[in-house]
Amino acid sequence: MDATDRRILGVLVSEGRVTFSELAARIGLSGPSTAERVRRLESDGVIAGYSAILNPVRAEAELAAFISVTLGSTDATEPFLAAMQREPMVLELHHVAGDGDYVLKVRCANTRELEQLISGVIKGVAGVSATRTTVVLSSRFERPVRARSDV
Repeated sequence: MDATDRRILGVLVSEGRVTFSELAARIGLSGPSTAERVRRLESDGVIAGYSAILNPVRAEAELAAFISVTLGSTDATEPFLAAMQREPMVLELHHVAGDGDYVLKVRCANTRELEQLISGVIKGVAGVSATRTTVVLSSRFERPVRARSDV
């Protein structure tokens, strides 16, 4: 990956619906060269996919929280991971060092939905021994992964 690829990624991260001709004009390449580079970045797995960024208030997912989950045994790992993968309110799942085994970032409509997620879904997985939840009061910003510009 070179500086031109990183410029392409920078534009696509902030404006995923930009056309190849617009993208080409912004980075100083021809349309076909730009399209070829984007296809290569996709096939190499650098670009994993495209998605819309939703307004959480309008998408009825205003409440954000981080949930630390501790598993009682390693036998619980696969069932837990499978259940979290199926749950649309779980946006991120990270295996962590320190307190707990996993940290989840979730978005829900309200506290009632959060309670159902914790009590009914997460604690409903055999082997989950503890959870600790931190509710987000406000967010200054959230951003997608950016292309490195320091390389």
